[in-house]
Amino acid sequence: MHFLDPKNDYAFRKVFGDSKRKNILINFLNNILHLTKNNIITDIILLDTRQVPRIKDTKETVLDVKCYDQSGAEYIVEMQVLPQDHFDQRVLYYVSCAYSQQLVKGQVYGTLKPIIFIGVLNFKFTEDSHYISDHLICNVKTKENILKDFRFVFIELPKFCKIEKELETTEEKWVYFLKHAYQLDVVPEVIRERAIQEAFEIVNESNWSKEELMIYTEYDIYKQGKIYEVTYQIKQDMEKSREEGKKEGREEGKKEGKKEGKKEGIEEGMEKGMEKGKKEIAANLLDEGFSVEKVAKLAELSIEEVTAIVKGKAEQ
Repeated sequence: MHFLDPKNDYAFRKVFGDSKRKNILINFLNNILHLTKNNIITDIILLDTRQVPRIKDTKETVLDVKCYDQSGAEYIVEMQVLPQDHFDQRVLYYVSCAYSQQLVKGQVYGTLKPIIFIGVLNFKFTEDSHYISDHLICNVKTKENILKDFRFVFIELPKFCKIEKELETTEEKWVYFLKHAYQLDVVPEVIRERAIQEAFEIVNESNWSKEELMIYTEYDIYKQGKIYEVTYQIKQDMEKSREEGKKEGREEGKKEGKKEGKKEGIEEGMEKGMEKGKKEIAANLLDEGFSVEKVAKLAELSIEEVTAIVKGKAEQ
């Protein structure tokens, strides 16, 4: 058995955007948002994920999953594999568009319903050490939350470090599924929730048609293109580290005032500069969600060196 990666945009939409399997998204939302009996979601209506602007020539956006519940509250669920410039502003734009589009001419503001944004991120985004952070609009001094209609929840997969035997809550099992499903051959025994089992069924490659697999692959190729951009930047950074190392070596050699010292200083400076550059690059890639093996290959370090960096981050 082989599972496809639910972080792939197409696979993500198949798991959470199927109107015939609304129970999966309902279960996910209830557990990620820790909804109680008073506000638990019992039903949802999936919405068009295209947010078409009302004003000509303004930006149209396409979301991964969008729905509203029985109370009218809207939910936007987005999968983001690689970091993007101005991602914070992009999130605000998504939510603002969804909020403003609730009203049509003649309606009063009191009919507006809350917008809850859930971002599943394959990179670190906040300074919170926990893998889930919950954001509201609050008074800076008193923390009073008067502006209640916006809520932002970020699931940062690189921060989730639990292994299979440590999974306890349904929330943890959902995050484990999103992060590790593509690495598994069987559904973990600890996962007994029907909704998550169904999610595994959906990403089971044997249940996909050739056409669906082609679309999945196209999304993967696009992601690989983005990774190529990252690796190109890595090469640029490494070259910069070499040049900085040379510069440090020359300065050291001048201090020694000897030709031999200058040569040794340049060599030592290059070595130190390259080593420092590689480790900085590795740390950045780990923050962006790359695996230890991928980081070792891209940064030209050993698995042991990258593992040591991971351990150092965990101890910080």
